[in-house]
Amino acid sequence: MKKTMITLMAILLLAVPFSVFAGDGLWVGPTAMYNTPVTLGYLVENYDEVVFNPENFSYGAEARLDIGIFQASVNAIYSPTTYAEVRMIGPSYIDLGPSLEASANLGIYADLGIVGLGLGAGPRYLVLLDEAVDEFEPFSLGYNVKAEADLILGSTIFSAYFMGYTNDLEAFADEADIENMMGQAGLSVLFQL
Repeated sequence: MKKTMITLMAILLLAVPFSVFAGDGLWVGPTAMYNTPVTLGYLVENYDEVVFNPENFSYGAEARLDIGIFQASVNAIYSPTTYAEVRMIGPSYIDLGPSLEASANLGIYADLGIVGLGLGAGPRYLVLLDEAVDEFEPFSLGYNVKAEADLILGSTIFSAYFMGYTNDLEAFADEADIENMMGQAGLSVLFQL
């Protein structure tokens, strides 16, 4: 895991000189996020088992602001089904019904011409639209860590991202285990304004 993190950081640090002249600006567009929580490790190893059909996705919008090597982004998602992890004998998930989610991120972004790489973190707000289920409150606050890879074609970006969730960002920063972090994969198409 440390080797993966060191490699990622080296790529981002080497990309800093290129990013100084990157396409700064505001980007907005639709986004779709895979409903079922997965780990990044599972997604990479079993990508062929993930069923990509429209019913398995939640939809919303993404907005990004790029300034040099820095990036701020917001994802707003409506989910018809919201899964929460419940620990009994082993991890399992219950459906909490429809929800609205907003995730804000601040981070770094390397624009390498036709490819862009980003890494950021920030707060995650989740509002359940049905009544509270068991011990779950209708409003919750947590944190997200977002890694993205973009294909940049002029004033359009095709973005694939993984957004991992944690309740303690400081503990995650001390012992980052990105491969085993629960989260959701997503796709965005962004247009420069």
